[in-house]
Amino acid sequence: CEEALSTRREVIPNAKLDPNSLNLFSTIGRLYCHEDVKRYRDALSYFHEVHRMKCEVAGREHLDVVPSLNSIAFIYNQLGDYKKCIVISDRAIDIATNGRGLNKETCVAYANRGDAHRNLEDYDKAVTTYEMALETQEKCLEENDMMNAEVHEKLAETYLLSNDMERAVASMKDSMGVKRSTLGPDSEELARSYSKLGEFYKRSGEYPSSIKYHTRALRVFKHHDRKEM
Repeated sequence: CEEALSTRREVIPNAKLDPNSLNLFSTIGRLYCHEDVKRYRDALSYFHEVHRMKCEVAGREHLDVVPSLNSIAFIYNQLGDYKKCIVISDRAIDIATNGRGLNKETCVAYANRGDAHRNLEDYDKAVTTYEMALETQEKCLEENDMMNAEVHEKLAETYLLSNDMERAVASMKDSMGVKRSTLGPDSEELARSYSKLGEFYKRSGEYPSSIKYHTRALRVFKHHDRKEM
C-alpha cells in the first residue's frame, strides 16, 4: 500500500484531489491498527493526513471529517493518551450532532469517549457516555446492528469494574441477545460472551450460573472444532 501511495504521489502530487490516494492513506492507517500489527504511532500520521485533506476539501465543520477524527481518537486511546482521546471525541460529537442528523460515526465517537473515561477509571462518566451511545444508536441503527452488542458489552465491563454486578450481568445479556439474533446461537462470538458472563457469575460467587454459561460456551466451541476436523 505504501508503495502504491508513493507512486500515486509521483503521478498526482495534489493528493487531496485524488480520492484513491485518500483511500490508500485510510487503508494503510487501518492496517497499522490491525490487532496483529498494532503500530499505532505509524497509523496516526496517516489518519492525521486523511483528516487534513478532508478538512481542505469539505471544511473543518463538515460531517465528512468525523470518521478521521474518530480514527485519531481511537489511536490516542490505544496509545494511553486518554484525555486527548476525549477532546477529539467531543469535537467529533459536536460536528456530528450539530443539526446534521445522527449516524453511525456519532455512535463511534461516544464509544471512543466512553473507552477513554473507563481507562481513566472514571466509571460514572464512562457509563453515562455509553448510555448516550446506546440512545443515539436506537435512533440511527437497526436493532440487530453489532455495534449495539459492542456498546452493551463495554457497559457491562464498566459496571463490573465499578462492582455493580447486577447491571453488569444485565448489560452482558443485552449484548448476547443482539449477538444471538444477528450471528445465530452457534456463533463463536456468542460463545465468548457466554464465557465472559460465566466469569462475571464466578466473581460474584454464583457458581452454578458460572458453570452453566461456561458449559454453553464449551458446547459451541466443541461444535466448531468438529466442523473444522
